[in-house]
Formats: sequence, C-alpha cells, structure tokens
Amino acid sequence: MEKNELETLKKKGVLFYEFLIQSKVLSLPDTVFQESIRMVEDAYEKGDLRPLRVLSNDIDFQIRNVIPPSVIAPLIAAYKTKLGIDLNDIQSSLLKKIVRIRKRGRVINAEEYRLIGDRIEEIADDPAQSAEYLELTTLLSTFNRVDPDN
Repeated sequence: MEKNELETLKKKGVLFYEFLIQSKVLSLPDTVFQESIRMVEDAYEKGDLRPLRVLSNDIDFQIRNVIPPSVIAPLIAAYKTKLGIDLNDIQSSLLKKIVRIRKRGRVINAEEYRLIGDRIEEIADDPAQSAEYLELTTLLSTFNRVDPDN
C-alpha cells in the first residue's frame, strides 16, 4: 500500500506543478515549480511519505481555496482521468476528519492542526459558519497551549 501511495502522491505533485508551469496561473518563475518537481521526485526516491502527504494536503487546499475554479478545471479532470483522484471524494473525507476532531474536542497532532487551520481559512468570511469558526479556533488555541512546539 505504501508504494502505491508514494507513486500516487508523486504523480499528483508533478501533475500539479506541471499544470502551474503550463497555465501561468501564478505569477512565479517556472524555475520555482521545476524545483518543486525535483523535491517531489527526491521525496519519492527516498520513500519519504511525509513531505508528499503534506504537499498533497497543500495542493488540495490550493485547488479548493486559491486557484479560481474556471482555471483549475483541467487539472481536476486530469487528476480524475490520469490518477483516479476525485477531489469531491477528498473534500468529503477531509470534512469527515474534521467532524471526528470536533467530536473528540481536541487536536492531537500537527496534521490535524493544519487540517483545522485550512478549514478555518475556508470558512472565515462566511457568517453562516461563525459557530463552526469559533469552535475550530478554540480547538487550535487549546492545542497551542498544550503543545506549543507544533
């Protein structure tokens, strides 16, 4: 399973950065994205899942919150056809994790901290989500007091 996950995360990262190079959606030099591709390939060669998982979460966040949907549509389609990754399934999975954290009433690690932080950014400007926003910010502040190194 781990080898399959490594391969999928590598392909996801490379596909994302190649998309950014081709689309010019972000005003950064191509060398930034080419170096990112090298870092993805390096992590893959070392068998290091951690940076690839972090990258995958970051890509999901950027697709949902940073890059306009009209621009990102070809990448979403490529993920589905080339990698079998459906971003709607990913979003549903992330929301289920957030529900579990909320039920537990505390954040227990850096990955959960980042997930909650991403969700806070996502809902911050939506008045209809103010109760969830307050609950999530409280969870993060509690985590900081318990484990200030994360």
